[in-house]
Amino acid sequence: MKTVSILGVTGSIGTQTAEIIEHFPDQFQVYGVSAGRNINTLLPLVKSLKPDVVSIDPLAYSKDIESQIKAQHPTCDVLINPEGMSQIAASETNDIVVVATSGITALQPTIEAIRHNIKIALANKEVLVSAGDLISQCLAENNGEILPIDSEHAAIAQCLRGIDPKRIEKIILTASGGPFLNRPIKSFDSITSKDALKHPKWEMGKKITVDSATMMNKGLEVIEAHHLFHVDYASIQVVVHPESIMHGAVELCDGSIIAELGPADMRLPIQSALFHPDKTHNPWKRINLWEQPKLSFQKPDLNKFPLLKLAYEIGEKGGQGPAIMNAANEAAVRLFLEDKIMFNDIFKIVLDSLNHFISKSTLNIEEIIQLDTEVKQRIVSMHGNCPSFSCPC
Repeated sequence: MKTVSILGVTGSIGTQTAEIIEHFPDQFQVYGVSAGRNINTLLPLVKSLKPDVVSIDPLAYSKDIESQIKAQHPTCDVLINPEGMSQIAASETNDIVVVATSGITALQPTIEAIRHNIKIALANKEVLVSAGDLISQCLAENNGEILPIDSEHAAIAQCLRGIDPKRIEKIILTASGGPFLNRPIKSFDSITSKDALKHPKWEMGKKITVDSATMMNKGLEVIEAHHLFHVDYASIQVVVHPESIMHGAVELCDGSIIAELGPADMRLPIQSALFHPDKTHNPWKRINLWEQPKLSFQKPDLNKFPLLKLAYEIGEKGGQGPAIMNAANEAAVRLFLEDKIMFNDIFKIVLDSLNHFISKSTLNIEEIIQLDTEVKQRIVSMHGNCPSFSCPC
């Protein structure tokens, strides 16, 4: 039986991880879970998962909330984030830590787990995008392992099993194209947050859904792929695949392509990470190739989705550029979801931040976290109360 901790248990990935654990009660037990302020979702999960430790956002904590949590599982300890997340992640009771929380707050817990030789099932993009070099160094020093939960990276990891890295010619990341794949670029000025949240294939959190609409999501995944699979950016190709049946592929030196196909269901890559390296049967929906009318592929339009092109450029330059880009995008997406800026302003804000902040080559945890804070604070102070990026106020 494996012991699992889930950081970000109330989010989309976290709740689906809990669903899998509940479906396989003889295979997994839970040591710790962390959550933000969504206590209503947390409480039934504490009751069903019975974790030893629960850590919550300090703004959500009160004696009454602690009592409510303990009412679901009396013997659990209640901690406060972010220190609580690191304490959970560092416990050698864990066999695997699922990092499903968003944002840079996942960086320290991830480092702690790696330092204690605990496997990481990673769904958080910010960790590798903002601190890929630091994470890679930590993995090498501690013989650590990251199992990706992103559907694309999980697919590629499966394609690479048993493959000599020297034989890899190209990593292929597929993209659905999001809700605006076929929308004319001249109408992008009128895109609303409601429009951007209508993803045609995947049910995800709001932030990642907007990232899919701008294709920044794929740009972040390009940087992740560089660090996960140790390939040059020139060897990472993004292919738009609207049907979302092929999730990732690897082209080998002889020209053959190995691909992973499956339904658009995040439980599959989560289950793959939890059971790694084994496979087991599940009741989730499967695809029937007889029922698939077509599988189509196309080149991404970098004029419509400039953030994807920018991610390649910034990833190639390295240093703190990816951390600046990631922080700026996160802040801009939040403003967009609050209807304080327009859709096209997201790119403008990210580019402005990259031009404003100087990207240094040296990186440590403190610098990355401080830089993340500074970038976001600047954006909010400049645009938090403005209807548009171009607002003169």
